[in-house]
Amino acid sequence: MRRWTIGLGLLALVLAACAPRLVTPQPPKAELTGVELVRVDPFADVLELRLDLALKNPNAFDLPLLDSELTVKLGALEARARLPRMTLPAGGEAPASIRVTLPLSRAPDTARRLINGEALPLTITARVRVEAMGMRFWLGPYVLLRDRVQLSFRLTPPRIALQGVELNLSGGELALTLVLRVDNDLPVGFLLAGAGQVELAGEPLGTLPLELRLPPRGSELSRLTLRVPLYRIPGIVARARSGAPLALRGRITLALPGVLSRSFALELTGRLP
Repeated sequence: MRRWTIGLGLLALVLAACAPRLVTPQPPKAELTGVELVRVDPFADVLELRLDLALKNPNAFDLPLLDSELTVKLGALEARARLPRMTLPAGGEAPASIRVTLPLSRAPDTARRLINGEALPLTITARVRVEAMGMRFWLGPYVLLRDRVQLSFRLTPPRIALQGVELNLSGGELALTLVLRVDNDLPVGFLLAGAGQVELAGEPLGTLPLELRLPPRGSELSRLTLRVPLYRIPGIVARARSGAPLALRGRITLALPGVLSRSFALELTGRLP
């Protein structure tokens, strides 16, 4: 009986040595490889960034990434995101991009510093679901990435063009309507405000206010009408009918409320039809 007991014990030890041991995989790490400012839209209260990452697998086997929960902290802003599903090669890396949408109104100072080119701390905390040895694991939460983000951003004024001029003579006054096209090439939306003096053949006619909500990478048409009593400027009708040169000169201000404000000169020229 004693021999049987010893034999069974030895068999159990052999089987235990041969059985595969359950090893919890190491979580992936990440390196920041690029940052793009997708849009800053004050009208939708959104600051959106694209973060390009190199995901690294520290394990000696392929690591399928099934799901993830990310917390992204940039300065005083915080948002949630997810990694794309993918398989990380054993001991290797793979590129991945995530889009992060942050509430602009909650931390305008963070947005101002980011747009002005300051380096801001970035921390991404992750909880990831992976598969290894036929089993699935939730790993984390843990710090996936700790780095600093710095944008190279140059604020340029929108392109403003005099697209058309309309004339209407009625009730002892001349109505002069300027049709302006405003193109914003930047990923940042602005409130555009200002005023310009209208000149006809060098003669000042009056001042026109200009106010627009300019979306990121968007275009807007603005119709500005100036009404001039005929008695104020003798001969204005004759000059208006002769294709006289027309000018609009002044200053405009681009404002991202709570973030930045810049002033630019405005000068448009054309001729009456």
